Amino acid sequence: MQYTSPAFSGITVNAGVYIDDTNEDNHSTGLGASWKGKGFNAGLQYIQNNNDGSVNANKVIPGVYIDGSAMRVHGGFKAKTWSAGLSYETVDEGTVADLSASTNYMYLVGRFNATPKTELVLTVGTVDPDTGAANAGAKGTGYQLGVFQTVVTKTQLYVTYGAADLDAPDHEDPSVISVGAIHKFGFGG
Repeated sequence: MQYTSPAFSGITVNAGVYIDDTNEDNHSTGLGASWKGKGFNAGLQYIQNNNDGSVNANKVIPGVYIDGSAMRVHGGFKAKTWSAGLSYETVDEGTVADLSASTNYMYLVGRFNATPKTELVLTVGTVDPDTGAANAGAKGTGYQLGVFQTVVTKTQLYVTYGAADLDAPDHEDPSVISVGAIHKFGFGG
């Protein structure tokens, strides 16, 4: 169950209870707030998995350790021809061997309209796990650069290049080039 308030002076708040459907009743909770105003936006979200220790494998909210939490702080700005946003998240991702391990995630995105029909997008993301975290092998930084060209109303062609710099010694750093089209379909008048 989740509740999101109506906006008041650009501020909305939310709270939720996520039901554990086992006999252990280890319910999880979440709450947060966000603000939007004159091109700016900011927010904070927090979730908590609760487990009394009687069941080791029960986690109501996936991706967070059985008795762990996660917090996300984000913000951004949108102008007429450009926008930028930043998100930072820390997630408890412990294992039985190390309950205190967590992973930090950072995501930065920028968008610029070079012309009325040409949009450039750049994203950078990092994953920084503690040594004992469940995904300790995922440490690294990823990059994505894209050019989007509107060819007719509701239709864009794009080319993107993505690469990752992984810290794992047994993995090659991947990269990919994508070419495609986006069309926004609509129904009715």
